[in-house]
Amino acid sequence: MATILLDYRRPLDKEPKPTDWLFPSPIRIGMPLSPTHIQSKYIRPIAKQVTGEDGVGWHNFRHTFLG
Repeated sequence: MATILLDYRRPLDKEPKPTDWLFPSPIRIGMPLSPTHIQSKYIRPIAKQVTGEDGVGWHNFRHTFLG
């Protein structure tokens, strides 16, 4: 998932800064999208594509991060 999300981020900004939002709000400039919107629009569809499972949420997603 991390690879997919990093690939998603790259086209938005050729050199993203560590402080840039991965999912910036198109309405509230300089602010992120709401967590509910991110989960329903991005996390669940990507997780279903990768794992074939529906219903992946923030709890599952945060355990997939490899720092």
